[in-house]
Amino acid sequence: MLDLKQMPDMKQMRLLGIVAATAIGLYVCYLLALPFLPALTWALVLAIVLYPAHRRVEERLRNQNLAALTSVSIAAVAVGLPLIFVAQQLVREAVNGATYLEEVIRGWNTDTFVSGYPGLSAVAQWIENQLDPAGTVAAFVQWLTGQSTSLLRGSINQAVMFVLTFYLLFYFLRDRESALRGIERL
Repeated sequence: MLDLKQMPDMKQMRLLGIVAATAIGLYVCYLLALPFLPALTWALVLAIVLYPAHRRVEERLRNQNLAALTSVSIAAVAVGLPLIFVAQQLVREAVNGATYLEEVIRGWNTDTFVSGYPGLSAVAQWIENQLDPAGTVAAFVQWLTGQSTSLLRGSINQAVMFVLTFYLLFYFLRDRESALRGIERL
């Protein structure tokens, strides 16, 4: 027979269900926000760093929207253009350097370097036969070229994060006072 005193209270069951649903909901929200955390973090850091300059722009323009837009535009040009230029140069120089290294190794004649040293000659010959330095560097150049194309594909993701960072920065600069008041109330 079923004893009603041993059955958990319905209120407790409902409360447990609500707590479980809330925990699951918070976890799903965390998973949804996780990809955007880098953009959010960079926007917050830039807002803190740019605040003194933004305050001066805001004093001159007297319009919060226009001042925030001006500050974000200046920051995007000051941060974005050098970053893009440096990334492109790094990829280009890495590929050029690896290609040059491959050409040097292919033209390298170990016999002229170690002709007077018979012990080193055998070691150099073994390295050349077993390790194939030119082939290894050629494989590295191919890998580096492949990485630069995947870097280009990843650039789209980076561009989205870049735009999102400056989008968030706009609101961090414009609405900072109301956000600080809200934090103080909490």
